[in-house]
Amino acid sequence: MHGIEPSAEIKAQYGGFDSMVGKMQKIVHIDHWRDEAYKVISIDASSGDKAQLLKKAFKRCRDKLFNDKYTVEHGEYVWRVFG
Repeated sequence: MHGIEPSAEIKAQYGGFDSMVGKMQKIVHIDHWRDEAYKVISIDASSGDKAQLLKKAFKRCRDKLFNDKYTVEHGEYVWRVFG
C-alpha cells in the first residue's frame, strides 16, 4: 500500500485522522494516484489521442469522487474519506 502519514498541518485542518483507532490513514500524492489509475482505466483509443482520453477520464473520476465527498484534497495530496 502506498502513501504517507499526513502532516501536522493536514491533521490540524481536517478532522478524523485521530479517530481512526487501529487504522493508519495515509495520504497519497495526486501524481501517484493518477499513475495507478491510468493502469486500470479502460478507454477506446481509436476515437482520439490516448493520453488526452486518459487525462479526461481521470479528471471526471477525480471530480466525481471529490464532489461526492469520497475524497479530500489538500495541495497535491489526496485521501479517502471513511464514513
